[in-house]
Amino acid sequence: EYYASHPWSPNNENGNNDFVVDDRIYNDFKSFVLKKQSKGNLKLEEMFDDKHLLESVQTISAQTNAQGSSRIQSSVTNLREKIVQDLLSDFDASGGIIRSELEQNILAWQLPDSVMIGRSLKSDELVREAVQIIEDTKRYNALLGKPL
Repeated sequence: EYYASHPWSPNNENGNNDFVVDDRIYNDFKSFVLKKQSKGNLKLEEMFDDKHLLESVQTISAQTNAQGSSRIQSSVTNLREKIVQDLLSDFDASGGIIRSELEQNILAWQLPDSVMIGRSLKSDELVREAVQIIEDTKRYNALLGKPL
């Protein structure tokens, strides 16, 4: 949904295919998420409550009219708010991962799969290690069990 409302062009942003999510794009995405959350169109707390247990607790509490029901309702509301606050603070702590995922998702809308695979190979640690092994003939032969 973010991409649809913000059609970035990897070629236009940096003039080449080396598109990177910079601070401007990252902060715009962060604002987008905050706006969606505040309007109720996004419920970050559901990431931790995919079975809607908090909603169930509130519903059961309201239906039973048990003593302390309002306190339970308030506690669940506070818990939801705390979950959202923690997730939003993780935005900064996990900025690198979020930037990478955002970049991949933006590019996936515009670039063919072959280009996306080529881009991912450049940063894949296993591919880098494999290339180093192939370039080191002694190590390569030793791994294959070939005599030196």
